[in-house]
Amino acid sequence: MGSVCLIGQVFLDTLRIRGKLRVRLGGIFHAARGLWAAEVQYQLCYLGPQYLDGLVENEAADLEVRAVHKFGNITHCPNVLLVDDEREVGAQHYEMLLEPEKRSELSADALTESLDYIPDDVLIFPGAFDLGSLLERLKSASARVHIDTTEGHIEPSTLARLGRPVETLITSTSTHLFLEQVGGSSTCLREQFSGVARNILLKENRGGSRLFTNDGDEISVPAHTRKILHSVGVGDCFDAIYVSTVTTHSPLAALGYSSLIAAEYACRFDDGDSFKAATKAALGIDPAEVSTLMGVSLPWEVRAKIEIYIAAPDFSTLYRPNIEAICSALAYHNFTVHRPVQDNGEVPNSASPEEKSRIGHLDADLIRRCRVLLAVLEYDDPGTYVEIGMAATLNIPVVVYDPHSLAQNLMVTSFATLVSADRDVVLGEIYRIAESLR
Repeated sequence: MGSVCLIGQVFLDTLRIRGKLRVRLGGIFHAARGLWAAEVQYQLCYLGPQYLDGLVENEAADLEVRAVHKFGNITHCPNVLLVDDEREVGAQHYEMLLEPEKRSELSADALTESLDYIPDDVLIFPGAFDLGSLLERLKSASARVHIDTTEGHIEPSTLARLGRPVETLITSTSTHLFLEQVGGSSTCLREQFSGVARNILLKENRGGSRLFTNDGDEISVPAHTRKILHSVGVGDCFDAIYVSTVTTHSPLAALGYSSLIAAEYACRFDDGDSFKAATKAALGIDPAEVSTLMGVSLPWEVRAKIEIYIAAPDFSTLYRPNIEAICSALAYHNFTVHRPVQDNGEVPNSASPEEKSRIGHLDADLIRRCRVLLAVLEYDDPGTYVEIGMAATLNIPVVVYDPHSLAQNLMVTSFATLVSADRDVVLGEIYRIAESLR
């Protein structure tokens, strides 16, 4: 493997792991951990608040960084990230402390000095610095340039300032670029950026990843599903493994290694030796086999075609945080959610028999239309049990989200493919079923 230069910010990530508040260096350090575990020679060029400099030096030494360069200070903001949903069941809701006050003090000389040693590959995580100016400084370099678009709006004209196509433009289905700038369309993504990027890599969360090349090829690999501790920085680790392996392996094999090692990163938090051993084992798999390992492959656009019926006491008079949470999570992952009370109307007890019958038939028709039924057990609701039974007789897969551990009814335990109080586990089952329905 060649050498890599990581350019980006350093953050202090705060999240809960198994109920305990955990803190560690984030930002480009997630990618650094991947390169360290893969035993790739690399250097760091970072931007961050001064109080983190000591931690950066210590962590860099532990991770065997070849060289560390600081090209600017973050002021008026501690660069502390609060993570609401550490496993990304739904939107993670990153929140940066004092973000409106954030200022950057950049040193052009320090950046120029840091680029004196030009590696084989440069992996850039934009944010808090002028990406276009940085790319112009890399014009004369022979290094392959890869850019992750986690933050903000990026125009093709900015990438064009490199003077040649970037090697890889990397984004994910949760970024502003994908959701807002190209409207959640992989086709629009390719149309906007194909002229300024040789390859476009779209990471699709639990649905795998796809690489679009300028030759018109589309290469995909699955995501490896397992019980995870967190998803913070997992995509950055994925990037680092891809960039460091794609020059010596086929894109398909590189994606396969990236997916597998990113899954290993998500299973651990501070056990570096264990992660390094798992990475070494993954890289030892034959390149022809690594992309064939079982996982879930469910592109963003395909998920929208999976209509899910929510069987639950979804009435406006009730407190519904569990229903809202699971529905928001499904929508975040681009599944089409149908809440019959909202779609067809809420029927008061005073409604006529004819009106009740009309709404009941509409709900039944909606069940027939959907591909999956997700039941949310807030209490022993007879309507929910009836809907479970209807779906079962129609051979529609049934998944039960049971946040209060109420599931005792035979109709629930016998007909459901899964009963769980864990939203993460429920979401994983939805992905598995949806892939089988493609």
